[in-house]
Amino acid sequence: MLSRPAQVPPIFLFVINTCLDANDLKALRDAIVVNLSLLPPFASVGLITFGIMAQVHEISYAERNKSYFFRGGKEDTPKQI
Repeated sequence: MLSRPAQVPPIFLFVINTCLDANDLKALRDAIVVNLSLLPPFASVGLITFGIMAQVHEISYAERNKSYFFRGGKEDTPKQI
């Protein structure tokens, strides 16, 4: 019997500039909602938003969502991140 390596679920990452006007943000939100409804249920999903701050959100698991925030004026070393 041949053993196959575990399949890695597909990963989708949305990167969003939050410095848009309200109408553009609403249209973007609507487009993302449609896209999320088309993803396979086992997919991993991430979201990066940036404006004054950069925010990284892991939203694949309802029971353990994670978010990380980075200020625009502060420099972090790789070890700190």
